[in-house]
Amino acid sequence: MAEKSSIDGVQKAENVSQSKKLSQKAIKEIFKKAKLKKKELGFKLLQAPTTGKNGDILIVTPKKSGTAVQRNLLRRRVKEIFRQEKLYKKPVISILIAYKQAMELNFENIKNFLVDNI
Repeated sequence: MAEKSSIDGVQKAENVSQSKKLSQKAIKEIFKKAKLKKKELGFKLLQAPTTGKNGDILIVTPKKSGTAVQRNLLRRRVKEIFRQEKLYKKPVISILIAYKQAMELNFENIKNFLVDNI
């Protein structure tokens, strides 16, 4: 049993290391290049050009916007919409800042906002 749990731990560590993590310096550079695209429904959308073919999304949910459960739910929804609608094919880095009003939106409202504006 001990061997199996250590194998699971190694697999989890590999999955985490494969995920894309940006440094603080890289995030600051993205924010410097970003321009305001839209502010609506408790969201503020900034966009910056990317050097690669594929775009990316950075989701910012301040603690003032809601509880941890609400913030995590919003992040999961935004990521899923980003994947489902293949918004990563657009060559921009999108920064989505969510405020308290955005925590009350349902999946369809979030989807409509992202699809229309990214």
